[in-house]
Amino acid sequence: MSLFSDITTLNSALQAFTYAQGVVSENIANSTTVGYTAETAVINSLDNFSGVTATGVVSTRNSFLYNQIYGQLAQQAFDQARLSGLQQLGNIFPEISNPSSTVNSLTAAISAVSADWTALETATPATLAAAQATVLKGLENLAGLFNSDANQLYTLQNNTDTQLVNAINQVNTYEDQILGLNQQIVSAGANQSNVQPLIDQREVAAEKLTALTGGSVNYESNGAMGITFNGGTLVNGTNTFHLGILPAATTPGLTDVGYVSEPGSSQMADVTSQFTTGTIGGLLYSRNTDIPAAIQTINEMASGIIQYSNTINDSFTAPDTTSNHDLFVGSTATNMAVSQSVQNNLTYIGQTRDPNVPGDIATMQAALTTFDMFSDVETLSNHAPGIEKTAGTAIDATQPLNTQSAKFANPAPNATALPGNQGAISINGVITKWDVTQSLNTILQNINATSGGAFYATLVTTSAGQYVHILSNTPLTIFDVTNNPGTYNPAGNLAQALHLSSVLTSAAPINNSPVASTNQVDDSGSAMNAPINTLALFTQAVTPSAGGTIEVDNNPAWIVNWNAGQTIDTVLANIQAAAPAGTIIQNFNAATQSAELVNVASGATLTPANPMTSFSIQDLTGNFTSVLNLKSGTNASKLFTEMLTSVSTSQTAVQAELTQATALVSATQALQNAGGTVATPSLTNPDPTATNNVNLDAQLAEAATYQNAYDAAVRMQYVIEDMLNFLITGTASSNSNSAPIGS
Repeated sequence: MSLFSDITTLNSALQAFTYAQGVVSENIANSTTVGYTAETAVINSLDNFSGVTATGVVSTRNSFLYNQIYGQLAQQAFDQARLSGLQQLGNIFPEISNPSSTVNSLTAAISAVSADWTALETATPATLAAAQATVLKGLENLAGLFNSDANQLYTLQNNTDTQLVNAINQVNTYEDQILGLNQQIVSAGANQSNVQPLIDQREVAAEKLTALTGGSVNYESNGAMGITFNGGTLVNGTNTFHLGILPAATTPGLTDVGYVSEPGSSQMADVTSQFTTGTIGGLLYSRNTDIPAAIQTINEMASGIIQYSNTINDSFTAPDTTSNHDLFVGSTATNMAVSQSVQNNLTYIGQTRDPNVPGDIATMQAALTTFDMFSDVETLSNHAPGIEKTAGTAIDATQPLNTQSAKFANPAPNATALPGNQGAISINGVITKWDVTQSLNTILQNINATSGGAFYATLVTTSAGQYVHILSNTPLTIFDVTNNPGTYNPAGNLAQALHLSSVLTSAAPINNSPVASTNQVDDSGSAMNAPINTLALFTQAVTPSAGGTIEVDNNPAWIVNWNAGQTIDTVLANIQAAAPAGTIIQNFNAATQSAELVNVASGATLTPANPMTSFSIQDLTGNFTSVLNLKSGTNASKLFTEMLTSVSTSQTAVQAELTQATALVSATQALQNAGGTVATPSLTNPDPTATNNVNLDAQLAEAATYQNAYDAAVRMQYVIEDMLNFLITGTASSNSNSAPIGS
């Protein structure tokens, strides 16, 4: 190598070191600039060892901290998506933010209906029509609010689904952007200065993509970026793996997330369950959990009110001598409506079942919305369609029992062995005396009067038969007693004659359209999670969980484990088997698409040692009772309050989580800007003075290094200059302060 080439080499070095010193000076000058990212000069060797050259700058980044930021952005996006859904639930139910709201308020409408029924109790013949008209208006308003809220909830669910589809499309767009930038960066070479803007663009796209998916970022050896999620790879240095849209497996009309694992393939795997964070995770949680929980609650409220309000009103005989006038049609909040016959004829709204017991129908209706309805104790006769001996030969409930005994199915109610032909019936320890000179209506009214509002008894007469229903706020224990508390040989047998059994039945059909050949649930031949059932089990917006545990009658010894791979009939049979033999009979009625569990006591002699006891089943884990609509609570106020509290609590919790996630993003970015050199690095407590990632000590040390290298190159140039002077003139340079060659 010649001296002249050495001069060229030193000259390139001086230029590179001068450039590097300029970069360091810029960093030092911006050491207090908020958000500034320190830069490092890129110095590369020239070909044939002919020197070095500065090719540009790269930004200083900490890959670990950036991955922390990506994860925190995903949590932030999840919380934002879910919180938006919860806030929109608050818009549907104004009571969440203002418990005293009366505008579009189900709480206010329920209270108003109860007050209207209370007013109807004491209406006189002169005011009866007006009171019935007020009740009708209240019922129509209540049904209309249920309809409106249900429609708004389904609209919110559909809108959230649309947002999900948009998010999926955004994911694919960012995948394509990152792939294109990867290819440009790899092609240019990772150490070239012109790739830095491309790297910056790629990081922006990565922040967007990870916020959408909760994905993780990694880097290949050639500098290409890869992003993965729980279900696979989204993008790498050579390919994208797009998300797609699949029909939802459980709810027709909604969308599941598909994944193309082979580029160019038309086959997609369902990866919906893999998204538990990011915008997609938040939208899925809102659509599949928060909103359906609200739908389930108002459907349970509506179906309970429909079922039991109709039962009570059906016991009323109208002035035109007709009966069985349902107040409502429909089975859910979506299709609940006041029946056309009641709209056309106000006299079909029951006030009193019997002139001798005024206001009893209205009293029961007023109390209904405060009932939890553990189960319905009702007539389930093994001898006839109901309590009567012969179908079509109805017992006249307004006449004394001793004039109607021949019409009762055996055994007829009697109290002849007791003084004064009296008997007594115990319901939850409340004893009501009766005698055969009283009518059945009077006896039932007396039972109601002594119950303190804890339960109500009513008689329903239909073309199929006559049935007694006892609607209860708690489980019931019923037996016949005598006037002698020490002797339990019941001569009075009213409870036995009423053929009472505890019946737990679906409050509404468990499919969307209980019509032959339309969305029919297969209870015996297909598992609950089979496609035929998952497409049908959506009346209450409930999909069977993977499995669960059921407890019968709050008895830890009667436990049933189930899984969604079993048929409905199998689980019901296991519930029957868990209880003592002969105490529970299960059935699934395919025609009405409803399940039924009966505590068998019909026609049995009911004594303190052998009472009729209502029973319950509850989910310890899983959601079997919700799937079969066995939660038939009519306590609308309680159910609604629980739902409102749940939404409000979730709002508060998610808002707090969002605030924390946002703070973590800011803290981690501050730590990144501080160069990751905070004395005690903590994501939640970074150096409060750190505004960027310029480390002054490091920059000053780097400046000294470049200055020393520059000075060494200058001294070398002086040496070479002396050598050249000696070769040319024979003498060394006498000017030791001469400027370096190439300066």
